[in-house]
Amino acid sequence: LIIRLGAVNDGICDCCGGQDEWDGVVQCPDRCGEEADEARVEESKAMEGSRAREEYVRRAAALRDESRFRGVDGGPDNVFLAEAEGCHKLDDGDFTFEVCLFDRVIQHATKPPGQFKLGQKGNWATSLWENGQQRKDYSTLVMGDGEYCAPAKAPRRAEIHFECATTPKLISIQEAQLCVYKIHMQTPAACHSLQHHDDGKK
Repeated sequence: LIIRLGAVNDGICDCCGGQDEWDGVVQCPDRCGEEADEARVEESKAMEGSRAREEYVRRAAALRDESRFRGVDGGPDNVFLAEAEGCHKLDDGDFTFEVCLFDRVIQHATKPPGQFKLGQKGNWATSLWENGQQRKDYSTLVMGDGEYCAPAKAPRRAEIHFECATTPKLISIQEAQLCVYKIHMQTPAACHSLQHHDDGKK
């Protein structure tokens, strides 16, 4: 850990052992052991997610030739096709949301009854790299062309942000902007491959 000079003896414990506050004005508790334990727990979770991902890769290999996935970019190893094999639902108390990757996102209402299509199909978000190229961001799937939203004067759009986990789960759905819906989803498909962990040990 590199600490800038202005952060030394500034009354804030930046180092886990308090090495940056050596003048004794502030007593920093030693958190190094606690932080190391937390790091080991996170690494263990990541490894479990990567193992679960391997099963997704095997399932995706059997799915990629199906007509419904023809021409679909399923991400690295086509692993997200395994998550798209079925739909996921979330009830937030006001609405029930149905998320089917690369197909549709539907918002169901009970009072009054009705539904809106928030998005369909799907393309990966892109990010600008230092070399000036746009590259796909396989952590975010944008499902656009939903039903027209008059206040926004544009179709509704769903942006699905993926997080590594051992089991799939819809965590939250929020209308981040007018008729733009941010969806947080956990899935093994978002985990690193086991090869990634092996490379990191070399």
